Amino acid sequence: MRILCRTAWAVALLWSACAAPAARADVLPTGPLTFWNDRVIISGDFSITFGSNDNGFFNLLDYDHSVLRLVRVGVAAEVRATRRLTVLMSVIDEAPIMPDEFVRNRNVFRPYGLYVRYKPWLNRAFTIQAGRIPPVFGTFGRQDYATGNPLIGWPLAYQYPTALRSDAVPRDARALVFYRGRGAVPSYPDSVWPTSPGMPMAVALRWDTGVQVGWGRGPVTVSGSVTQGSLSTPRFEENNDGKQVAARVAYRPTPGWRTGVSVSRGAYLPDSVIAQLPVGQRDRSFVQTAYGVDAEYSRDNWVLKVETMTSRWSVPSIGAQPLPDHLTAWTAMVEGRLKLSPRWSLAGRAEHMGFSKVPIQDSRWPARVAWDAPLSRTEMALGYALTRNMRLKASYQYNWRDTGYRRRAGLAGGQIAYWF
Repeated sequence: MRILCRTAWAVALLWSACAAPAARADVLPTGPLTFWNDRVIISGDFSITFGSNDNGFFNLLDYDHSVLRLVRVGVAAEVRATRRLTVLMSVIDEAPIMPDEFVRNRNVFRPYGLYVRYKPWLNRAFTIQAGRIPPVFGTFGRQDYATGNPLIGWPLAYQYPTALRSDAVPRDARALVFYRGRGAVPSYPDSVWPTSPGMPMAVALRWDTGVQVGWGRGPVTVSGSVTQGSLSTPRFEENNDGKQVAARVAYRPTPGWRTGVSVSRGAYLPDSVIAQLPVGQRDRSFVQTAYGVDAEYSRDNWVLKVETMTSRWSVPSIGAQPLPDHLTAWTAMVEGRLKLSPRWSLAGRAEHMGFSKVPIQDSRWPARVAWDAPLSRTEMALGYALTRNMRLKASYQYNWRDTGYRRRAGLAGGQIAYWF
């Protein structure tokens, strides 16, 4: 009932904004709200997305929500306490439009970000941020939800659940390979949750908790952070003795050209899982190491983005058919957007996710098989701007892999988004 009420409220508000253009300025703000001589700034967004029934779980998010059936409300605040000190906060509420057995709502207005930003020197481009901070790695996790994504689907690297879990480990290679293409519900022993979604390569829905420093002058910017968890499992509270160290270097020689390199290394397995491993495995460090390269070029009415990411997890080597010491996944993505007119735009994305191979002795598979099902995806979206800060999108997405609940799926979706 709470989900239906929230959806009805959002639909009614959007309908009133679209149906009464003359009064829209009195109903919805068109920009951030400012108070206290512009020292307090409040912004927000909400969106409704409704699409095909994704029973292959190609679009499952970190909190068991599907990108294609989602109601989202977000509010952000910035308080400029002094010239050097700023407090920033962001909370979001998400709910699936039609929850089912696997796509369920567990959260209500959870904190997305809450941190302080401090500038030790006013005349230098150096900042320190502490708290629940934006991620350093890549660009997608820091972009604005309503305006930053020209499509409805999210890049595979930041969303698609693999067969690896952070709260449980497979007994051996055969147990892992059994869940190829079924990262939505891999079931491994010795876990609190019998079934739970696997880890994506990187989580975009949860920001990091720790300390971050940044420096940027001219075309080069450098940032680094020390936080809890890893790229796949950002944590608010520590659950192991490790920390994540991440860094990014970005180069922008001209306003229309940007490129960046990111690295990350952090412990992802909690102590509670490590304690259940065989004695010979408990002294190992189980970490995720990731590398990423991204670039963006814009000119006139079009924007082109490319990004590639590689992630390697060190895993326990146990069971009758032990896994190798490390498992690797990688993605490559090309995305483009073309502005057809002041109101109409066209966007597209093509990407692929691949996995390293593991040796296995089973008649159902060859002697060496990818530890998860390689996945390819293409998506096209048509956008229409109702106003400067309200947009409609319609998209069609096609996914294909060699195994899983569904090997191929064509999924359609629509979205209306508003922000201020």
